Amino acid sequence: MKSYIGLAAVSLAVCMFVPTVAFASTTAQVKSGDTLWGIAETYHVSVNSLEQVNGLHSSTIRVGEKLQIPGTSTSEHRKSSTALYSTSSRSSRRIVVVTVKSGDTISGIASRYNASVAETLKLNGLTSRSILHIGQKLKVFAGYVGTHSSRGVSSAAGIGQEVLGLNIVSFAKEFIGTPYRWGGESTSGFDCSGYVQFVYGHFGIHIGRTSYAQYDEGGPAPARYPDIGDLVFFNTDGGGASHVGIYVGNGEFINAEDRGVRIDSLSSAYWGAHYIGARHI
Repeated sequence: MKSYIGLAAVSLAVCMFVPTVAFASTTAQVKSGDTLWGIAETYHVSVNSLEQVNGLHSSTIRVGEKLQIPGTSTSEHRKSSTALYSTSSRSSRRIVVVTVKSGDTISGIASRYNASVAETLKLNGLTSRSILHIGQKLKVFAGYVGTHSSRGVSSAAGIGQEVLGLNIVSFAKEFIGTPYRWGGESTSGFDCSGYVQFVYGHFGIHIGRTSYAQYDEGGPAPARYPDIGDLVFFNTDGGGASHVGIYVGNGEFINAEDRGVRIDSLSSAYWGAHYIGARHI
C-alpha cells in the first residue's frame, strides 16, 4: 500500500510541475526628442499600457527618465526591432494608408499590399462599384511592404506617419459623447481646440491652445483629401479659423461642437459652407 501511495505522490508531483519562462526586464531611457508614442511604437506596446506600468498621469516624459516596458523581454524586442513589418505571418499585418494615383484600382492596390479586395472594400466603406479618385486615401491591411509597393507610401518613415494618424483618430474616438464646455480641455468637457490639443498631446505633439494658433502650425494639407489625423478648420463666425477638428477619413472629421464630441461630414450643408482648409502638423 505504501509503495502505491509513494508512486501516486510522485505522479502527482510530476503532473503539477509547470515549466516557467523567465522574461528579462526591459527598460527604455528617455532621450532628447523622444515621445511616449514613439517609445510605444518602438517596443510594440500601447501608450496606455506604458502610462499604467510607469504610473504616468500625462504624456509628458523627461530626458534621462527610465520607463518600464510592459510584457516584453529583451529577446522579444530584439526580434521585433529587426523590421517594421513581418513578412512571415498575416497576424502581424498593420493598416497603412495609400494615396490613390492615376491608373490605380482597388484590386491593384490590394495586390501590392498582399491584401484581399473584399477586406479593402469593407475597411474603406466601399463597394465593388465605387469609383476611386486621384488623391483619395485608402486604408489597407498590409501583409508585407515590399520594394514594389512604394507607390502610395514611399518609406518606413512615411508609413510611420500614416500609422500615427490612425492612432490619433482611434484615441480621439474614445471621447465621443463627451460634452462641450467653452474653455474645456479635459474629459469633463472640451471646446474644439482644447479637444484637439488634448488628443495630440497624448502622443507628445504640443500645439497651440486656440484654433487660430493651431491654424498657423504645421504645413498646408490638401483640402479635399487631407491625411487621416490632419487638422481641418472652419470659419464659423467670420473671423477666420474659429473651429477645428481632426480628419478621420472618408470625408468625415471628429470635433467638439455644441452637441459634444462627435463625427461630422465635411460635405454637410453647414460644415461644407464654412470649411476653409486643412493643416498637417
